[in-house]
Amino acid sequence: MTKQNFFSNYYLLTGTFTFIQKRLLRKVMQRLATSVPDGQILDVGCGYQPYRCLFKTSHYLGLDVSLERRPTVVGDARFLPFKDSVFDGIICSEVIEHIFDF
Repeated sequence: MTKQNFFSNYYLLTGTFTFIQKRLLRKVMQRLATSVPDGQILDVGCGYQPYRCLFKTSHYLGLDVSLERRPTVVGDARFLPFKDSVFDGIICSEVIEHIFDF
């Protein structure tokens, strides 16, 4: 499958199931939030950090390449600016369509 076919199929599916996908994703995030209540969480490609409110921890870090979205850390998801084994959980949702070098 070429990149162009992948993205065409991805957008076709997400355009059809966006509401369902968002609802399921939110439920998954709620479960993650309860499984690591005091852990360090990294949200890679956090955008406007829609899941931040689900975590009862002050150890939530949002990483995004865009400063205008006001992430906790500005950086590239391909080159994370953190040491290994720092986080107890990592969120990386709705990011693959923004990575062109795969």
